[in-house]
Amino acid sequence: MFETVKAHPTFNYSKGCVYSQDLFEFTEEEILGMFPSSVQKVRNSSNMVLLTFFGSTLPDCVHIGPINLRVKRFISSPLQCLSCYGYGHGKSSCKEAS
Repeated sequence: MFETVKAHPTFNYSKGCVYSQDLFEFTEEEILGMFPSSVQKVRNSSNMVLLTFFGSTLPDCVHIGPINLRVKRFISSPLQCLSCYGYGHGKSSCKEAS
């Protein structure tokens, strides 16, 4: 009668970011191995590391060995068209005049 139950792809996760120049030299897989098991996904760019946590609450900080990193909530920028400068769509799907 019932199918298998799966976690919703976005509702059960929260995103936070940490800033550390010490992590710049590591790959994303290596960084994921350093973080606690609550971290599901890592994206590394310059000195910011974007972390995806399972659950709706973010921890205040995460520990990597002796390093204590403060976690800040990640707020993504809205999608904006570079042709009409409207929001919610990209240039490739724009139907407005430039």
